[in-house]
Amino acid sequence: IVKFLLYVHEHGLIDKNYEMDQYFDSISDVTMNTLKLYYLEVLRRMNEESWKNCRTYLSLQQKKKYAISNNLNGGKLQRIQSVQNTNNVLNETIRRNNSDSQVDEQRQRQIQEALTGVLLTTKDSHTLTDGPTIYLADNIMNMANFYVKQSKIPDIVLNNLMEGIRKNESLFGSIRGIEEQLEKMLQVKDNTDKTDHKDIGSVKKQKTAPREKQGLTEGAQLLKDNIENLRSQLFHVSLNPSYMPNKKEHQELWTPDKRCRENAFTSSLEESTVKEIMELEIPTNYKVLVLMGVGVLIKQEDKRYEEIVKRLAEEQKLFLILTSSDYIYGTNYQFCHGFIGKDLQNMTSQKILQAMGRIGRNKHQQDYTVRFRDDNMIRRLFKQPEINREAYNMNTLFTHY
Repeated sequence: IVKFLLYVHEHGLIDKNYEMDQYFDSISDVTMNTLKLYYLEVLRRMNEESWKNCRTYLSLQQKKKYAISNNLNGGKLQRIQSVQNTNNVLNETIRRNNSDSQVDEQRQRQIQEALTGVLLTTKDSHTLTDGPTIYLADNIMNMANFYVKQSKIPDIVLNNLMEGIRKNESLFGSIRGIEEQLEKMLQVKDNTDKTDHKDIGSVKKQKTAPREKQGLTEGAQLLKDNIENLRSQLFHVSLNPSYMPNKKEHQELWTPDKRCRENAFTSSLEESTVKEIMELEIPTNYKVLVLMGVGVLIKQEDKRYEEIVKRLAEEQKLFLILTSSDYIYGTNYQFCHGFIGKDLQNMTSQKILQAMGRIGRNKHQQDYTVRFRDDNMIRRLFKQPEINREAYNMNTLFTHY
């Protein structure tokens, strides 16, 4: 594994984002298991041609572990191969590697240029200052998955985090079930108490009333103890600050000069809020994003998630909010920076102005930016539209009523 990884790095056969320096945060993270996982990750991301080159090289470098005796003369069996042929194979491999490497580097540069300015959870996060940011896009699911992937959270950390979340979800399910049983039991008890109190004149019935009615019954107390026991087994789910945009450790890792910006905005979630979100029945990716300070306003089966994100947006507790263009109407939340995604091709000039209106109100002496992912939207602001869609819709509305 070590020889393979050294060869891959020396010949540039792996994406720079998955080189050892990027994959491992520190030397202490390099263990036998993490190295094996990294080896599998590199294999998964290699193309067939690069793998063939590695296999050719490693097969030529491989040494036999045991010497095998020859029955005829007692000597050792050896595979004879022309040095010239070996050199030819290696030279051809190196030439092919160089050619492939140049193509890969060019493709990587094109990808990096396309992503310039939008790696908001890594190297571009320090540009988001003073307050939260809103990102408007149509395909919010893709954006959410993109930022989980681009956060460079090692697989082993992400797997442990998700495992903790899954175990908590299982415990929360058990707790909810027992709480429902307890609620029904207390409701029955409450109805029984009311029936007993109606017969106030019966002194005998008051004297013989069960002692448990003064408090919890034995069965209810047992259920309550079970709930407390399950709650004590809940995992403390948290993310290392180095993966939380604009935290001190994160800035030291991702800012160009490795220095912290005082005005770089970061999330500030309370533990009770995190716990509240972890209890919701929503996809795990959204829970990971919340730990990073990213909220996603999208229709969920559990409406409480949307309510929590809106509350956090109003309190300016989240670093970034991903949502659709419909979110710009009927809201009064304040943002310092805003992105208008390039997939919003149907945005009218009026809607673009409404989106820009979400940025930079109420406070002075702060940096505000509106960032367009498509220059055509900027041009659209200064052109007279062929059809004023908003006026047309309004006229249609008044015509019908």
